[in-house]
Amino acid sequence: MGPILFRFQIKNTNPVSLMVDISLQMGQILVLYGPSGSGKTSILRSIAGLMKPEDAILEGLGQVWQSSKDNVFVPARSRPVGMVFQDYALFPHMPAWENIAMGCHESKDQAMLWLRQFGMESFANRLPRQLSGGQKQRVALLRALAREPKLLLLDEPFSALDWHTRKTLYPELLGLRDKMGYAIILVTHDWEEVKLLSDWVVMLEEGKIYQQGKASELVHVQFDYN
Repeated sequence: MGPILFRFQIKNTNPVSLMVDISLQMGQILVLYGPSGSGKTSILRSIAGLMKPEDAILEGLGQVWQSSKDNVFVPARSRPVGMVFQDYALFPHMPAWENIAMGCHESKDQAMLWLRQFGMESFANRLPRQLSGGQKQRVALLRALAREPKLLLLDEPFSALDWHTRKTLYPELLGLRDKMGYAIILVTHDWEEVKLLSDWVVMLEEGKIYQQGKASELVHVQFDYN
């Protein structure tokens, strides 16, 4: 896969405690796995620039995105990162193409190109409430891709979907990684997803890493998500 191109050292105490050091390569899918409240989403938000940790060194592609020591903080809009939120965060009053256009300088032509590439052109004018769960997930992903990111952050993107829909989306994600070479950080609470999708797993508890490695090498801990 190549050299380490992203490294994120994050320390934080409030509102969530974090002490992590995460590295990944282009083309790698790194999975964050842990119980609710273990800091998974806060890590993604810190990397995306949506949260500013108290003490962090965030580096990607040879650039410093945040350095608390040097008082550097690159805003979210200037980071080559695309994020898909757990609830998709689609604008309910905008059709699919317009939601995607928010990620590509409000260009309808570019939005339509993304829809066409993924075989979703016929859904262009549908509002989010007119889309199935899987279709919403794809629109949210296309909006993230429209930013032309180098790093994709996926916050439990399959958690609200039924098993049949998930099975169709897993190969799409792997195919996207293979075709485009994105680095991907995926948050999940599903160990089957970990085994199917991960190249590397970081297990978290109370904001700290307590296990990491390939899924086949780790001791699986079944967390309570209730």
